Amino acid sequence: MTNFRRLGLTAFLALAVVVVGCDDDEGNGSAATNTPSSNARTTTVSTVPPAADPTTVTGEAEVTGIVGAVVSATSTIEINQLSGADVTQIEVTAGTQIRRATGGSLTLAQIRPSDRIIARGAVDGDVLTATAITIQDVVPGAQPGG
Repeated sequence: MTNFRRLGLTAFLALAVVVVGCDDDEGNGSAATNTPSSNARTTTVSTVPPAADPTTVTGEAEVTGIVGAVVSATSTIEINQLSGADVTQIEVTAGTQIRRATGGSLTLAQIRPSDRIIARGAVDGDVLTATAITIQDVVPGAQPGG
């Protein structure tokens, strides 16, 4: 019976700590209520982070699409967007890194219509200014008419 008494005493002390923790600001032992008062403190705690846009990573957006045309004169790539950022053009700058999905680097002139493209960069309207582009060659026969 000694263990039973210790368990009861421990439960009583735990309950006393909880009741004291609910003490109001005046220290009169009354339980806190949900009615606002002039000396009430309000603390807002958000445990759920805001929903993140899945196309953005650290201020950059990403788009996946199929190359429609490459315009060397303006250093742009027109695409048919498949997923990601809602853009139709990718702007290539001197700092844009272009690489093949299978390894190695490319130039803008080596990108062909019907290649699959994944581009990351800043979006302004329907244009993504790319910091990085990955190109995947289309497998012959994978596209209609191919």
